[in-house]
Amino acid sequence: MKIIVLDDNSKVDKLSKFKEWDDIVDSFSESDFYHKFAYLRACQIHGDGEPLLFYNEEDKFKILLACLKRDISNDDKFSLFLDKKSFFDLQTPYGYGGFLVENFDKNKIKKFFEKFYDYCKKKNIVSLFLRFNPLIQNQNLVKNFCKLINLKQTVLLDTSSEEKIVTNMSRNHRNETRKLKKYGAKIFCDKGENLNEFLKIYEETMIKKNASEYYFFKKEYFEYLIKNLKENLRFFYCTFEDKIISSFLIFFDKNSAHYSLGGTRQDSIKLAPNKFLVYEIAMWLSNKGIKKFHLGGGIEKNDSLFFFKKKFNKNGLLDFYIGSIIFDKKKFDYLLNIRKLNDKKFDENNNFLIKYRYRAETTK
Repeated sequence: MKIIVLDDNSKVDKLSKFKEWDDIVDSFSESDFYHKFAYLRACQIHGDGEPLLFYNEEDKFKILLACLKRDISNDDKFSLFLDKKSFFDLQTPYGYGGFLVENFDKNKIKKFFEKFYDYCKKKNIVSLFLRFNPLIQNQNLVKNFCKLINLKQTVLLDTSSEEKIVTNMSRNHRNETRKLKKYGAKIFCDKGENLNEFLKIYEETMIKKNASEYYFFKKEYFEYLIKNLKENLRFFYCTFEDKIISSFLIFFDKNSAHYSLGGTRQDSIKLAPNKFLVYEIAMWLSNKGIKKFHLGGGIEKNDSLFFFKKKFNKNGLLDFYIGSIIFDKKKFDYLLNIRKLNDKKFDENNNFLIKYRYRAETTK
């Protein structure tokens, strides 16, 4: 089993390791930017942990996991009770990732997980939190080795043709899109040149939604992505009366695209620019030959955001799974006990897969 570790103290030739990481990822037919080193490095800048890549190849069988390692003592719920670098856990990056497997072999995948478990226990890694990719349903190939939860549904747009984009939209979405275009709304996109405008709108939206601190991404996060993934991202903007009123960030490759983050100026919400933006982005992707546009789901199951997205394609619903692995049950229970004894607000019956991380997990 190959393990690539890239931290700030590493003395290896980082450029060669970056290339080795991405070459491995690119060798999988269903990989996308969520597995690329630059994306995980951006998540590290956001405070999500240290990038790690687990990879094994035997004959034609291959398996990969790109994830982030967190020092649990850095969590404010544990900082007073744990020594630095004594307990760790893993998580896949914000968005959609999980294990990639090619040429599935029951015996070989079992051998990989035996090595994986052994490595994690030796390195004091207590658990793993997984976000799987609805586009490829990759939880199915590892279901015997993880605890899985079908968290919610997400929405996929068929962008194989402009006709399908329009046909799948609800009548209301079509009408409001046409109306805004008739009134003079326009769309443009760039690779980050108007980042400050994006950040103003995005942060205004997060404040209005009373979003948790996690969703306020630092400017450095975006700057790193722009520098290192510029061919796989676009910032889209909707303008009305010469003013930017809404903006989205999307990631894409030759096969598919994902909506990532976005927002709308509060004084322009009644214009419904998000409908216009989604429609125009879908058309842009279709013209580039990209056949899938994943909008994601809601914050909660079946909330208003999910139904907004669903009206772009009610037949494009996908199951989104999260999962977990507990490598060391004794240490897991020890961490849980620390929370119970020292956090009066802690609910040990919470629905989190990594229970000691209560209110710390994010799933998208």
